[in-house]
Amino acid sequence: MREAIRQRRVQAGERLPSSRALARELGLSRGLVQGCYAQLLAEGYLTARTGSATTVAACAGLEPADPAHVPSPAPLLADFALGVPDLASFPRADWLYAMREACQTAPTTAFGYDDPRGSPVLRGVLAPTCGASAPPPPIQKG
Repeated sequence: MREAIRQRRVQAGERLPSSRALARELGLSRGLVQGCYAQLLAEGYLTARTGSATTVAACAGLEPADPAHVPSPAPLLADFALGVPDLASFPRADWLYAMREACQTAPTTAFGYDDPRGSPVLRGVLAPTCGASAPPPPIQKG
């Protein structure tokens, strides 16, 4: 249907068959046809009024503007999108300082693959805060 409208095989203002009639003609479920009509309506290809036939929209099938000639939107002063932090305010210098300090003072073993449960020291600190018992102390040989 969308292609028929784009190729102007169905003209603007033309009445479309009812969903029941089109479903019967195509051998489809009425729900599927209603879903397709709803999608085309949302995309602006169709117009519908309660108690009236669904028709092809007046501006349906018009080619969208050439993206090369569409001006880009002005940059936002603030981005209020959910879940997006203000990245410009991230303390990069402080982060870099902390990373350098941690890398210079950490033992070489800190950069290898350790216990998959995490650091025993960190688990010992966190266990009491979440109601778990602290990990047992390591077994000392000798």
